[in-house]
Amino acid sequence: MKATLGAAVAAGVVATFVTTLGGGDSASAAPVKLTQTYDCVFPIIKNDPIEITVEGDVPTEFPVGKTVPAMDFSGPAKVSARAAQGMSVLGGRTLEGKATAIIDIQYPGGPLKGVQIPAKVDKANIPDPAAAFNLKWAGKSPADLLTFEKPGPAEIHVVGLKLHNLTVKNEAGEPVEQLNDFDAPCKLKEGQKTLLAKGEIVDGGGTDPTDATDPTDATDPTDATDPTDATDPTDATDPTDATDPTDATDPTDATDPTDATDPTDATDPTDATDPTDATDPTDATDPTDATDPTDATDPTDPNEPIALAYDLTGNSFIKAANGNAPLSGGIDVRYDLSSGKHDSKLELKDTTGKFTIMGFLPTTADIHFDQKGKTTGSLDTKGNLTSKSEMNVTLTSVKVFGGLPIGGGEKCTTSKPATIELAGTGFQPYKGGKLATKDYTLPALDTANCGFLGGIINTFMAGAGNTIDMDLKYKK
Repeated sequence: MKATLGAAVAAGVVATFVTTLGGGDSASAAPVKLTQTYDCVFPIIKNDPIEITVEGDVPTEFPVGKTVPAMDFSGPAKVSARAAQGMSVLGGRTLEGKATAIIDIQYPGGPLKGVQIPAKVDKANIPDPAAAFNLKWAGKSPADLLTFEKPGPAEIHVVGLKLHNLTVKNEAGEPVEQLNDFDAPCKLKEGQKTLLAKGEIVDGGGTDPTDATDPTDATDPTDATDPTDATDPTDATDPTDATDPTDATDPTDATDPTDATDPTDATDPTDATDPTDATDPTDATDPTDATDPTDATDPTDPNEPIALAYDLTGNSFIKAANGNAPLSGGIDVRYDLSSGKHDSKLELKDTTGKFTIMGFLPTTADIHFDQKGKTTGSLDTKGNLTSKSEMNVTLTSVKVFGGLPIGGGEKCTTSKPATIELAGTGFQPYKGGKLATKDYTLPALDTANCGFLGGIINTFMAGAGNTIDMDLKYKK
């Protein structure tokens, strides 16, 4: 059941982004908290919801020109009882993995969308018996994620979550085959809040070196004090050219400030700091388009049973006839993780049994099975499997001495269905296991439809004390 749930594990990752606006020279910090529910698609169990809570302290003010530093974060992620059941029935005892939060940051000059922030989920024990449980996660945000260049409002929105590298391990600490290093795509459920934190980016009093102290335009010495033309001795001693003030000291070309320091294009504040478009949270963080879960994790039925199929081989010993009938066929199982119960369709192929009646007479019987209703039962987290089936048994032909027919027929059927209860231990859903009966009774035959020796046939076929041994192997 590969997925089952490592799902919730990623929840904690979302909190990583809590720190993207924090730290450094901020004036003060305030606690923030956001709870979201995601629909995640896992191997085996398919769709399952995950509830995450993100908590942290985020500064309310951030200085312009300062890089946001790394911060510590932590929080819980709630895993469902259904997920715990799914992991446990596969032999899972611990869960761990990684996740990535997807965030959008709104600010003047932004937005910055689709920022991916990784997180690690610590190993947690899976409860047995199955129950909902919380995972613990902790980590740091990147230290160089963002530097604010302009003052104004800022917002952090959590818009997505990815679960990856999830692993469920068994009691020996070994990865469960179907749940080893898997990914689970997630989508934010419709109508969920995304705003985690708000803050104000403030001008730190002229610390922005670009706009406030740009020396290039203000003190450009090249054109204004060009020494080459002004002190050239050759031209200076020529009386004719030296006294020509027009060419030698023409200030128009040498110090033309119009092109060199045009403030209009270089510092146009209208386009660069328009707060309306840059910080409008409505369009930038609209959760409907960004996190629509419909296509990726369509939860048609969150509790839909898991489909499993097995090949079946085995043997039935018939006590009254003192012989055996080989069994073969298959069983299609629908397993409900929430309840731990299953309902199945059992198909046994026709077979031929070999018996010794009256202690010396070799007999063969061709047997047909007809299941009535579903096979039902349960499978718990320790691998204990039970099943109950009801079926009619028909002896289509009974022969002695290898070929002499003495009875049977298409209507030589048990007067009521036989009830067969099987049980096994150590059963693994994606491998299989062995099942057996302690005892089952073969009801009396409809002797009127079994030939002139129907009564004798019934005597040596019907009765209690019969057994079945069965081996199920998972069909991949």
